Amino acid sequence: MMRTLLLTGAIAVAAVAADPAARLSSPLLGYVFDANAKAVRPITGIPGAASLEAPVPSASKLQIGFVSPNRQWLLAVLLEGGAGLLNLRTGETVALDGAP
Repeated sequence: MMRTLLLTGAIAVAAVAADPAARLSSPLLGYVFDANAKAVRPITGIPGAASLEAPVPSASKLQIGFVSPNRQWLLAVLLEGGAGLLNLRTGETVALDGAP
């Protein structure tokens, strides 16, 4: 009895100490510009059961944004003026100096 209790306790401690299991995520269908939020939002799920996720993090509000066909780059025209490229996979931002 004591051995069973001790073994159960050891298993419970090992389960709590283990790394969390991998999480599943919905497939990424694409991106859409949200004019109300002034941001680009990912569309996840499957056709017929898709949802809009939280806006892609950006340092400033967007006037409009265009996503490349390979869904890696976002060309953003900023609300305060200027334009920039945002790598959607890494989060790196490249300012496009001299852009109208």
